[in-house]
Amino acid sequence: MRVHLAYSREGLSVDLPEGYEYQVLECPPLPAAADPVAAAQAAGATLPDPDQAARLAAAAAFRETRQDLQATQAARLAAGLPLPQLLLPYQFSAELGPEQLGVLSEALGSAIDALAAEDAA
Repeated sequence: MRVHLAYSREGLSVDLPEGYEYQVLECPPLPAAADPVAAAQAAGATLPDPDQAARLAAAAAFRETRQDLQATQAARLAAGLPLPQLLLPYQFSAELGPEQLGVLSEALGSAIDALAAEDAA
């Protein structure tokens, strides 16, 4: 499978081996980490193990740190490359099937249309 990546001015075409499942990774923006016990109670759940709240809080802090790192790197790339960024929505799925590809292609089409409208203005 040939994939063209937005890398440098010319881009980069990559041949990926067949027989594997590939997924586009993006971390959706999340609100600041909340108290796991309060969040569980608000969702109608209970945390049976007291250590579970600490593990959830650690996981939330890790996720927030990774999200901040991703935002920093995206900003660095935006500043360093004279190319528009076409952002696609995160898909909450382990696989990219027809439904997810439809959502992504619609979003990509809209982003391309917006670029064309900016160029025409």
